[in-house]
This record gives sequence, structure tokens and C-alpha cells, in this order.
Amino acid sequence: MNRRALLKGMLAGIVMLTPIGRAFTKELISQNGALKTPNNIHKVYAAGPPAAVFLYTLVPEKLISWPSAMSAEARAEQLAIYSKRLLKRAADFALAHRANGQRPARIYTTRSNDGLETGLAGSIHSEVIELLGCHNVASPPYSKHYWA
Repeated sequence: MNRRALLKGMLAGIVMLTPIGRAFTKELISQNGALKTPNNIHKVYAAGPPAAVFLYTLVPEKLISWPSAMSAEARAEQLAIYSKRLLKRAADFALAHRANGQRPARIYTTRSNDGLETGLAGSIHSEVIELLGCHNVASPPYSKHYWA
């Protein structure tokens, strides 16, 4: 995470907790009115790439400027079949390499521009490494239950 963005977020959070921040928030809501929750959502706009991917996989026809001929149920079924097939291939790959007595590949993945941020073993960011039977070189020296 970018240090500057973190500090800006913390400062904004602190300001909103002060009486001035709360008054400013109330003023914005009173001027613009509170948003009402719709009963049926027809179109959505994704606020960023993760949201776009999530919405596209589940309800592509509701995304603004992302046309699709499939219904949400058909798309979900198609993706479920594909996912099962892909997970089976990964499990078969890991099993075949263990059966052949091959040493697991050692893998390092990066999540930042400078390459210094990574997902530790067992994290959601490195699940695919373990699924393939490979070794995450960013494995902590302590047990999984250390932080519990």
C-alpha cells in the first residue's frame, strides 16, 4: 500500500470524526438528500477493476456499456463448469508431479510495482501456488496457528 495514500485516508477519517467533519457530512446529506435503496437494479457502473471483474462474471448484462447476450444464470452456470474443470486440471497437475517424485517448483509472486510486496503462504493471494503443489518462497518460518 502506498504510504501517502494511507496517510491521506487516515487524515480524512480523523477529520470526519471531529465535530466539523460530522457537520460537513450532515450538510452534504441534507443538501443532496439521502439516497434511497432501489428495489430492482437495472444498470450498474463498476467503481474499479475488481468490481468490474466481479460484476462481469455474475451479471454482465447489467453493466453499463458491457453488452451480453447471456442471462446471469446461464453465465454463472458456464463459469461454474469452467471453474470445476480448471480446478481439476490444477489438482491433477499437483498429483502427477508428486507421483513422479518431482521436487515442487519454488515460486515468488509480487503484488506491487517495486516487487517488494507478496502474499505469504496460506493467503488468498497465493492460493494458486499451493493448489498447483508448488512451494511459496514467502512461507513464514512459523506455523499457521502463530497469529491465531
